[in-house]
This record gives sequence, structure tokens and C-alpha cells, in this order.
Amino acid sequence: MTSRGIRVLLLTLAACGAGFVTAAKAAEFSPVATYLFFAQGQNIGKSEIKLSRRGEIYVFDSTTKLQLGEEVLDLAHHTELDRASLRPRLYSYGGKRFGESFSGTVEFERDSAKADIEVSGLHSPTVLPFSPETVVFQNYVPEHLLVIAERLAASEKTFSRLAVLFPSDMMVTSAIASLETEMEMPIQPPVVCSLYSLSLKNSPPFYLYYDREHKSLLYMDFPATKTEIFLQSAWGEHPKTKYARTAPAEDRE
Repeated sequence: MTSRGIRVLLLTLAACGAGFVTAAKAAEFSPVATYLFFAQGQNIGKSEIKLSRRGEIYVFDSTTKLQLGEEVLDLAHHTELDRASLRPRLYSYGGKRFGESFSGTVEFERDSAKADIEVSGLHSPTVLPFSPETVVFQNYVPEHLLVIAERLAASEKTFSRLAVLFPSDMMVTSAIASLETEMEMPIQPPVVCSLYSLSLKNSPPFYLYYDREHKSLLYMDFPATKTEIFLQSAWGEHPKTKYARTAPAEDRE
């Protein structure tokens, strides 16, 4: 091969290598995901998520249907975030919660969050200060925890202090997040996850098992309530749970 041919080959290989690096850095969230919810070892429902992009905005649309004791939670969610920073732009929800109609919209501006919340026909407009470092977490919405896990992974910190907004209540609380370890998950094929603990103020910690390489939240564990959330595509329809049902006191006598 001539010297010119060698140079062309080397440039081609370099370009291919750069392409592989770019592809690795450009990993995206999965466009679809289903999460299965278990409480005390019993399947109580699921959340189905679809992700799309509108320019430089991520758009998550999901439904959550759960049987919580005698009550039913049936909600639809719409979340928009800046793709680069994962800062929220809009969150809206609507459906039934514990027998009541329940809906709301929260718009995020540079330094404020503006909400209109409706419960059984009663509206409550609210405005709160909001900083770019604040994360959003609506209960039973896995994509919000997915985004929190990605923000923690991107920070490369082992310990972080967070402000967390609960949008349906328009309340902000503090939280501490910690990278506990890296561990291989017992699925096929095996996946190494980063295990993060997240402790909200005056609440016991819960745990996020995050696959950084594929931007995938495989498992969530809430020991205080013996609740687990499994990514169905990783664990299948019948994942092995770690918690057993606690029998009522009269059944133990």
C-alpha cells in the first residue's frame, strides 16, 4: 500500500472511531417502557411510558394504574424536559385518585413554577420559586425517578443534596442522594448498575438501580413500604420479589 493509501486508511479508521465514541455518548432513553409495581410481593399494577422528542425537548407520556388497598389510582402524565439539561419545562396529569377527579398543570420558567391544580372541581393556582437544580418527583411516576437517576449519574458525584418538588402538592423538600455501589443485576444478560440511595427529609431512604450505559432504570426499592418497581423488559412478567405479604393481626392469632 502506498503512503497515501495508508494515510487514507488511518483517517477512515479515525473517523469510524470518532463515530463509535459519539454513538456511545449519544445514548438515549428507551422510547417505550413498562414498569410493574409490587407491594409486599403482590402485583398492584403498572405504568406504561412512551418517550418522544420535539426538537431539543424530551416528551414523556405515561399512564399509571394501581390498586392501592381498597382504592384505585388511575392517572395519565405528560412531562416535558430540556434534552441537554433535563430541566423540566411542563408537567401535567389527570385522572382518578382515591375516588376523586384529580388533575393539574405545572409550567416551569427560569425561576418559578406555576401550577393550576384541580381536585373534585376545586382549582388551586400556585406559584413557587424554582431553581434549575430542583428535580420533580410525582409519586408512582417512574420516568421522574429515571430522570433523577440520570441527573445523579451525569453529575459524577458520590454524594448530592437535592431540592425535590412534588408537583401535585406544590411542595418542595430537601433530599440527600448517595452513590452506594456498583453491582451486577441478576438478569439475562447481566447488567452492571449504579445503586443510588435517595433520602427525602424526614423519610426513610429508597433505592434506584440505574444502568448508566443504556440510560435505563431497572429496579426501584422502597423498603419502608415494601414496594418494588421492576422494568418489565429486564425482569419479565413475573419478577422475583424480595418482600412477602404481611398477614393481618387477626390472621396471626
